[in-house]
Amino acid sequence: MKNLKPGRVEDEAVIASEEAQEEAVVKPTRLESEAVIEEIEKEEKKRLTALKGMGDFAKKSLIVAGLVVGIVIVGAIYDAFYSASSMLHNAPLLGILYVAMILGLIGILGAGIIKEIAGYRKI
Repeated sequence: MKNLKPGRVEDEAVIASEEAQEEAVVKPTRLESEAVIEEIEKEEKKRLTALKGMGDFAKKSLIVAGLVVGIVIVGAIYDAFYSASSMLHNAPLLGILYVAMILGLIGILGAGIIKEIAGYRKI
């Protein structure tokens, strides 16, 4: 700033410009807490609605995926038993071993499914 002498016109102009700059600065305003709380609740409801929609889609897609996987597994087990019956006629020892292996696999899958169901019930 220049050296200003009191009472000059320049002083008043500088003071007026400084006051205008101070007024131009954005000052924080205080909002009512109720308005802020309502706005936060609205945003939270929007977010929860979006999450619920995604959850519904995930549930439906898991049901469809489970059905597809179940059909594939049933088909694979049927094919395995069909092959085993053929083996039992041609090579009985190998057929028995094959059937034991299939039953063991079914037991492992069944145990896994039961553990998953028990885990979901705990949640």
